[in-house]
Amino acid sequence: MAKAIKSKSAVPDNKIKLRSISFAQPPFRKLGSLEIKIAPRLTLIAGRNGVGKSTILALIAGGSGLTRGLKNHTYFANLPNANVDEILKLSFERDYVRGEEEKPSALLTYEKEGTQFYKKCNVSGSEERLRVVPRNEPKGPLSVHGTSIPADGKVPIPTVYLGMTRVLPIGEADPASFERRQAEMDQEDYDFYLDFTNQVIGTGIPSGNANVVAQSVKGTKKRAIYPEYQGYDSTNVSLGQDSLSSIATALASFKRLQRTLGDAYEGGLLIIDEIDAGFHPHAQIQLLDQLKSRARQLHIQVIATTHSLTMLEHAHSEINNKKYKGSPQDHIAYLKGGLPIQLLDAKEFAAIHSDMHLRLPTATKQTQPVVKIYVEDEEAALFLNAILTPARKKSINRTANAKLKIIAAKVGCSNLVGLLGADDYFQSVVMVLDADTSGVSAKGATNVVRLPKDPHNPPKQSPEVILKVMCEKLCADVNA
Repeated sequence: MAKAIKSKSAVPDNKIKLRSISFAQPPFRKLGSLEIKIAPRLTLIAGRNGVGKSTILALIAGGSGLTRGLKNHTYFANLPNANVDEILKLSFERDYVRGEEEKPSALLTYEKEGTQFYKKCNVSGSEERLRVVPRNEPKGPLSVHGTSIPADGKVPIPTVYLGMTRVLPIGEADPASFERRQAEMDQEDYDFYLDFTNQVIGTGIPSGNANVVAQSVKGTKKRAIYPEYQGYDSTNVSLGQDSLSSIATALASFKRLQRTLGDAYEGGLLIIDEIDAGFHPHAQIQLLDQLKSRARQLHIQVIATTHSLTMLEHAHSEINNKKYKGSPQDHIAYLKGGLPIQLLDAKEFAAIHSDMHLRLPTATKQTQPVVKIYVEDEEAALFLNAILTPARKKSINRTANAKLKIIAAKVGCSNLVGLLGADDYFQSVVMVLDADTSGVSAKGATNVVRLPKDPHNPPKQSPEVILKVMCEKLCADVNA
């Protein structure tokens, strides 16, 4: 029996997660000596045309899926799995290699509860039919924390692949091939489906009974569930609405599987080619945000390709937002053209933008970060500004490479401290409380400090009292 490998660095999770897909030598088509990390929640794979993005999606989709069980069917009326040869057109002349050692391959790394295991994928078969079978590496059957992984077969997690046939226009299809019928959807799944849809592109129907139809085109993989629309029916939807219905149907299917499988539900993969197709910029942003939210609820990973700079910029800003603590839940893998295909260092969005437009990257101007310091009121701001002399600010700037900005929140100290638990943003700022707030607990927060006390003043140490006492002393001192 093959052995799984305990990962020391991974965070344990009772669901199965895909961690990466890697290519060695010889290359699989253009892809060699390359590893693409897969994020826990959302991974966007981007790059110019012809760099292998769809090939990567197909290989990922082929590595996992549920292949039997009536209760495992989705709202697409099929089992949640896909085969590489049903997504890619494999070439006997270019993709097939007879010798086992010379075969190009992809290695999929999965993980469950901190234990990693691997599936090796290469092209096998004959000239009549080529296929890609995911095989354990090393060979042999495997059990990972109670989950049986077949030696030659898919990792048993539901996997839904949405290709470009989802946006095949109904009006351009042969009328004889078009099918439309009333469908059934559990009310809980329908509410989930409709809420997701309305958050991206409104249907005009805020809620109601699960009155849905199933539409499909014979001879293609185009099929989805459609809701009611206000003022028109599902045969009149736009390309973007058509795509959205497929994505919503996939999510509702995961919702159903999560409920029906119970403890046997081990997460899943939703794989979408050209995720931005048909959506205007605002809808693209809403779609990403909603997918992240639903992925968290359903314990699935969303992996998609895109050419949309709108989506990439939005995802990039969220991934690199320093106010969020911990490891990023999302990732952008940007593939540079050429031979071999390489990953672009995408720390700066400008590098992605330049490569998309076939321009040389320009040096980005480095701007110093600003650390915001919240105080209770204007009087406290006055005191803190007096304490932070120009020399002290210069020293802080030199040591921390950051500028300071003092903000009077105009709230009491209890409300100010309460903001720490209201939003993660307030973990990235400094809070300075008045000296007379010793009774207010900061609950161990390291970003909360207090103004210094004046040992010559009375116990109540608010800035107003200190100012009053100072003025009284000045008035009493005739030599002042």
